[in-house]
Amino acid sequence: MLAISVTKAATTPSAEDGEEGQGHFVPGSHCTNYGDWVYSISQIIDLRVKVLTIKQESKESLASAWNRFTTLLAFGPDHSLPDPILLQHFYKDLSIESRKLLDTTLGGSFLHVSSEKARLILDQILSIELDYL
Repeated sequence: MLAISVTKAATTPSAEDGEEGQGHFVPGSHCTNYGDWVYSISQIIDLRVKVLTIKQESKESLASAWNRFTTLLAFGPDHSLPDPILLQHFYKDLSIESRKLLDTTLGGSFLHVSSEKARLILDQILSIELDYL
């Protein structure tokens, strides 16, 4: 990503300000453009940490955890992390039951399948859960 020096207030998603997209940076801070948004380096680091440390909540379904994870990935800039690494971090913080479900569904270890196949299975699990809501 291209680091730039911002000379005017930039917008970022912020629920505190009452309107989405109304955050501010100190003029001259180092930021990165992503689409229509501008992110400070510290915001990018914070988002990356959230992605890498996401945990399945108690009583949260596998599908809900996957939906929360993919939503977090879609929010903000490219995290510059390869898909297999992202999936490893998602898998390691799932409950034992969810990891067993994934391994059983795949007929082996989730961590030994391609990223494409892993995402396909997780998306199918999410789709099935959404059909029942």
